[in-house]
Amino acid sequence: MELIGGRVGIEATYYDKTVTDLILPRTVLPSTGFLDQLANVGELRNSGLELLVRTVNIEGARFGWNTSGTLTTSDPEVTKLSTGGAFFIPNSFNIVRVATDPGDGSAPGHFFGTTYVRNAAGQILDAAGNPIEDATGKIVGIPAIGPRAVIGNPNPKAYWSISNDFTAGKRVSFRIQFDGVNGFDTFNFDRRLLETPAFGSGADYAQELLGEVPRGYFQARRTIFEEYVEKGDFVKLRELSLTYALDPAWLRDAHLSGVSVTLAGRNLKTWTDYRGWDPETNAGGQSTLVRGFNFATAPIPRNVTAAVNLSF
Repeated sequence: MELIGGRVGIEATYYDKTVTDLILPRTVLPSTGFLDQLANVGELRNSGLELLVRTVNIEGARFGWNTSGTLTTSDPEVTKLSTGGAFFIPNSFNIVRVATDPGDGSAPGHFFGTTYVRNAAGQILDAAGNPIEDATGKIVGIPAIGPRAVIGNPNPKAYWSISNDFTAGKRVSFRIQFDGVNGFDTFNFDRRLLETPAFGSGADYAQELLGEVPRGYFQARRTIFEEYVEKGDFVKLRELSLTYALDPAWLRDAHLSGVSVTLAGRNLKTWTDYRGWDPETNAGGQSTLVRGFNFATAPIPRNVTAAVNLSF
C-alpha cells in the first residue's frame, strides 16, 4: 500500500504455517554407529507478522530524509511428537529440549533444567543460608515434570529494525540504523562456570570471598540452572556511516566520473540487561534449535572502516 503520493509505503504479511514433517536431529543408540540422525519428529505450528514501513520525510535539493522500519514476530509451537516423546537436541548439554508440554514447554528448543526450591514467600535457603535445588521440577505456572522444568525460551518474540538516511545536497549522505530483538532468554553458561569455586573469577563470586554470603553458596547454586537463564533482549546501534562525494568536474582528466569517501561503523553500541558479553552470540552457531546458549562465545566485534569508491 502507498499513501500520500508514494511518500509512505507499507508492506504487511500475516502467516500461519503448519509443518507436518518436522525434521530435527535426534540422538540414537551408539550401537548404530552414529551419535545422532535427522528424523521426522512430529509437527510444528508457527504464526506471526512481517511488517515494512517506508517514509519520505523530507525531499528537497538541499536536504533529504528517508526512514525505513521493519518488524517481524514469531510464535513457534510444537504441536505433536512421534513415538518417543520429548527429547534433548544433540550437542546441547542436555538442556535444549523439544516437547509438547503445557505452557512454554511447547516452544521448540526451550531450556529445560533445575530450579530453586520456593514457597509462597519466595526462595528457600537451607540452615547454612545456601540455596536449595528443587528435586520435583516445580516452577511457578508450570506443572512438575520430573526433576526438571521449563526454565526459558530462546525463541525471540519479535525482531525489529529502524534506519534513517539523510542527504545534504548531492555530496553528503548519512545513515544510522538500530536493530532490536525482544522476548527471548539466554543461557549464560559462562557466568555459571566463572562462579564455580574451581574457577572463582566471576564478579558475583566476590560476595563469598567477602563473607556477604555463606561459604559454599556458589557451589550449591551452580547446579540450579534456572539462575543462569537471563533475559536476552537487546538494542544495537548496528550501523553508522557518512559518505562524501567529490566533485567529478576536476576528475575528468583522470577518466573518473566520480569519487566518494565513506567512514562507517558497525555494532557500535549495545543496550541490554544481559550480564554476559553479547546476547546475540551463540555457542550453537547457526544451529536450528540450539539458540541463546552462551558458552565461551566471543562477542560480535565492533568494526570501523574507511573506504574510497571510484566510478569510471
